[in-house]
Amino acid sequence: MPAASFDFQLEQGSDFQIVFNYLDSDSNPVNLTNMHVLLRFKDNNGIDYSFDNITETSDYALTTTSNGLITLLIPARITDGYTFASAQYELDIQAVSYTHLRAHETKANLVCRR
Repeated sequence: MPAASFDFQLEQGSDFQIVFNYLDSDSNPVNLTNMHVLLRFKDNNGIDYSFDNITETSDYALTTTSNGLITLLIPARITDGYTFASAQYELDIQAVSYTHLRAHETKANLVCRR
């Protein structure tokens, strides 16, 4: 199944939340229990950022559900430090069997409030 394409904006200094609904080729939600989900992006300054549903941190939350929902929350104290204008991101899902699925691949833009 080809990767979906979705552009979004992050507002610098604000809480950021995005929810992806991961569906199979028949448009049914995919059970993400025991899946490793990784969202990575590289900004226009060449800086890499990585978020996953395994690492315990207060810098972000990436959660999954059994009905295909992937939620990324980045708090305002973190987005306030972002200085990029744009970034390319990939959302990858890896099953316990190590099957690699690319769910999304596209770009994000930062909206500067200052």
